[in-house]
Formats: sequence, structure tokens, C-alpha cells
Amino acid sequence: MRDPDLVIGATTIGIDLRANTLTVTAPVPADTMPLGGADAGESRYGIIDIGTQGRLLGIELEFGAGHLSVSIADPTAADAAVLRSARIPLSAALRRDAAGSDGVLSIVFSRHGERYDISWPSGNQCWRRSGSGVAGAPDVTCAVVSSR
Repeated sequence: MRDPDLVIGATTIGIDLRANTLTVTAPVPADTMPLGGADAGESRYGIIDIGTQGRLLGIELEFGAGHLSVSIADPTAADAAVLRSARIPLSAALRRDAAGSDGVLSIVFSRHGERYDISWPSGNQCWRRSGSGVAGAPDVTCAVVSSR
């Protein structure tokens, strides 16, 4: 994929153990909503970046005329040698938040596929992403397990 028009940080990751899926959500600022929307649960393909020990680092996808990158974790020095990307089927929805201003992006995909296996996050874990919090402070995201 080409360089992203917008890079956003994931705020939550839900892990459904029964379905073996991840649901990544991220805020999309209202002024970038013209990137184009997606119907609820629209099927599409995206590219995931995976680091050491099957660690999910990010997701890239196309929305309308724009290219969006969702940052999940900062790569480590060890990731440079083993970093790999995989094109995967996923479901994405971009909706306005409850207040009607910013958008909320929700991406659902399998933790395992023909060319990839995501072993981390595996549940109830948190990690830091540099410079994405208030005033450039580290942002912390936690994974939550669901077994509907």
C-alpha cells in the first residue's frame, strides 16, 4: 500500500476466544471523515504488520479515496529482522460517535490465516505506543477478552 493519508492509534482491542477474532477500534477525527465511510461490517482486505512472537503492530486499509493506518504497538529493535506483512480479509465499519462529531473505526479479523498467525495480544495485556497520548505522552492500550 502507499503512504497513509491518516495514521490513528487503536484505543481498544477485543479478543473473542470462541470466534478466534480480534476487534480493533480507533477514533477518527471529524475533520478527516471525508476520507470516505464504510457501511457497517463492509468486507474488504487490509494489510496487517506482525513483529516478533506474532505481535500485532498495525493495520492498513483503504477508505474511499484515502489510505488509513492504525497503529497498535511501537516496533521493537527485534522486530526489524522478522517484521512481516500479510494481506487479510476483514470487516470494517466507520461510524460517527455517540456525540455525532468524531468517527469510530471498528475492524474485525481472524487471529489466524493462511499466511499469518497473531499470537499477541492474547488477552488482558496492555502496551504503550509512543507520542500518541496527550501532549505527546505515551498512550496505553489494553486488550480485553470476550467469550460470548
